[in-house]
Amino acid sequence: MGRDYVQDVVLRFRPEAAVEAATWRFHPSQTIESGPDGSLIVRFRAQGIIEMVHYFAVWGDALEVHSPRALRDGLAELGRQLLAQHGEKI
Repeated sequence: MGRDYVQDVVLRFRPEAAVEAATWRFHPSQTIESGPDGSLIVRFRAQGIIEMVHYFAVWGDALEVHSPRALRDGLAELGRQLLAQHGEKI
């Protein structure tokens, strides 16, 4: 899932989740900004992609990961695994 080194993390929370996300402290170095559509952009530098995948999974489709790619890929893989395990079996 990628090397475990410090990476730039950029997250976008959809407008319907922005108010709640603004109350969270995702990382001590985070900065936040409001998007023109009411979304919330959160930026920080961190390592620990596997931990971040599980931490951010709770936001479901209210979160878009802009970077790093390894975090985005990790969330997609977790989704595939959950669907394979818990999806409708015909």
